[in-house]
Amino acid sequence: MVDHVRRLAEDQPGYLTRHRRIIEEVILTDPPDFVCLQEFQLKGAPELCRLYDSLLSPKYDMRYLQRTSFKQDGLAILCLRETVSVRDEIPIIYADPGDRVALMLNVWLRQTIPLTIVNTHLTFPHHAYDEKLRGTQIMKLTKVVDEFRASKGNRTVGGVIVAGDLNDPLVPCLGKELVSDHLSSQGYSHVDSSTLFIPKRAPSSSPTPAPLILSPQPSTDVPHPLKFITHRNHKGEEVTADHIWFSQPAPDAAQYRLEPVGSSVLPDHLGADLWPSAWALSDHRPLTATFVVHPL
Repeated sequence: MVDHVRRLAEDQPGYLTRHRRIIEEVILTDPPDFVCLQEFQLKGAPELCRLYDSLLSPKYDMRYLQRTSFKQDGLAILCLRETVSVRDEIPIIYADPGDRVALMLNVWLRQTIPLTIVNTHLTFPHHAYDEKLRGTQIMKLTKVVDEFRASKGNRTVGGVIVAGDLNDPLVPCLGKELVSDHLSSQGYSHVDSSTLFIPKRAPSSSPTPAPLILSPQPSTDVPHPLKFITHRNHKGEEVTADHIWFSQPAPDAAQYRLEPVGSSVLPDHLGADLWPSAWALSDHRPLTATFVVHPL
């Protein structure tokens, strides 16, 4: 059993080089409307903040929230200035032994679409107590969203997207998965296997349409149709940890409907249920999702 795997942040030259590549080759190559980051070193690595500010601040409105109890890391949400206008910024402090937080932004997307984005990083499940702690954290998150909706009105909140490192395998570990069960009970849907394993099509210039090429299918030894690997943790385990959930605008004030039309785990040339063999450090594979907004 592996007791400890070096974390990426422990390798500072590699850490900064890789983040520069992420910025230049992923974020700036095809700029998304939102980028949600967890374990972002706000105090422990000032050179990282300078790197992000220097390369991204002209294009992105960057919002940060540090963890409690003087933890050095925290959360970041990057909003594309061209398409997103931030209206409200709400920190969610779980106020528990995990020192975890969530950052909620209420925004206008393309000046006309109200939307709420929540980024969080829930407690790592070291033992049964942490499993319960994750459950109370996600309950507080949805409670704050509901309270914000009650104070601002459904038309202001719009649809809600919850993204982040939920440390949630989706497959029950201790008899019941509190995070996914709670989100489902509150009307949230997971960006699931119907969009995760999107077939890749040949370019439109191809003279003859090529057959669909699917990413490797999830292994059948896991009792759940959705298996994807997003994290190699400090124990050397390759697990599902990161997720994107969403809920539709409230029916009584719905102006649109959200439809997830694509999702991938980067690098997307590798099957979603595999871990890159060259990545030896404790690390994450970024999870992406594309939504279409259908006016009603």
